[in-house]
Amino acid sequence: VTASGNLSIIANDLVSEGNLDASGFEILIQDSDGSGVVMGNQFIGGWLNLSQTELDGMAADAMTISSNARINVYGVTLPNPGDPDSFSGAMTLDSGTYVLFYSSESTFASLTVEADDLVYVGANLSTTTGDLILRSDVDGTPDFYDKIYFEANVVVDSAGELLLDASGGSETFGAIDLLADDGVTINQSFTGTGKVKIDADTDSDANTSDDSGTLTIASGATLATNGNALEIRLNQLQLDGNIDSGSGMTTFIDSDADGIGLGNAQPVDALTLSNTLLASVNSTGLTVRTEGDVAVDGFNQPANIIGTVFIDANGTDSSITFVNGDSTVTELQADATGDINVDALIQTPTGSMRFDAVGSFNLSSGNRVVAGGDGTTLSVSAGTIDVADGSTGTESIRNSGIGTVSYTH
Repeated sequence: VTASGNLSIIANDLVSEGNLDASGFEILIQDSDGSGVVMGNQFIGGWLNLSQTELDGMAADAMTISSNARINVYGVTLPNPGDPDSFSGAMTLDSGTYVLFYSSESTFASLTVEADDLVYVGANLSTTTGDLILRSDVDGTPDFYDKIYFEANVVVDSAGELLLDASGGSETFGAIDLLADDGVTINQSFTGTGKVKIDADTDSDANTSDDSGTLTIASGATLATNGNALEIRLNQLQLDGNIDSGSGMTTFIDSDADGIGLGNAQPVDALTLSNTLLASVNSTGLTVRTEGDVAVDGFNQPANIIGTVFIDANGTDSSITFVNGDSTVTELQADATGDINVDALIQTPTGSMRFDAVGSFNLSSGNRVVAGGDGTTLSVSAGTIDVADGSTGTESIRNSGIGTVSYTH
């Protein structure tokens, strides 16, 4: 069948042994009796069944499959690598109740899921060229299951933006990877029950400029892990809500080696993690990592981040520089493949400090590094160590009270 406009099919089942061609237009397939739709290599009697082979034989710029009941998806791959003529347009799945992804991975060129109630992702889900959008509660009518559920160890991978929008929030049954080339947006609260890994900028390699990889947490939303580790790779963070890894570590990884600005530092194009932004992060330990440079200006570790702050500049000759305003941290570990430059006061009133530079450790005149004493350690390891005079005649590097100071070069 060849159509010169949109092709609309309303049926309680579809058996297609040929091709449906609406190239340049849209194919719309609607379940006529509200029994439900099955996509992929499963069959349910009385439902509208669309096999992988039948879907391969459809050509259009876009396709919408709708039902007043459930839509079950079992391992659909579109376009099918084994059939270059298979459907490669934008897919929309529109359900009056649930959309559920089962069995094995499903892949679409781009995908929009709109369910009045539940979206369930029970297998890996990805797009190859466009956005991946998951929405529940599209009808705006409160229901018990107005949520997005993710099975344990699922990988959700978008070639464009990944958007999660569910009035009841999103939940996982274990660890999860949320990946996107062009940013991840979480509009309502997201709760993980295992390690949560988010990469909002998968197409941006180190030293390659790409400014589209923003993680956005909307106002009123909380990204939580129930005490499990949270790892976020991103170009920039738009945090209008909150992040809560509780007893787990939160790690921010700069995606494109433009560097990181911590506290009041705002290097051009760098990932900026301000004091105000980090006040909305609840975590046990904080790691910031980049293959670029790190600038720290007046960083004051907020009370909601407890434990050690790790600063890791691990590119080729990456530096860490403390500038301008004083920085106060509970405990600090700073590692650089290049130099560590201290042009401001750094203090850990109750904890240890450790500096490890492959290059040199440089403490400029009038600035100090002061650890908390009481059995803490202040250690400096570097290729060379250059310490200028202290600002008050006391040691430029010192441990208050009873503590240890060590130098290795």
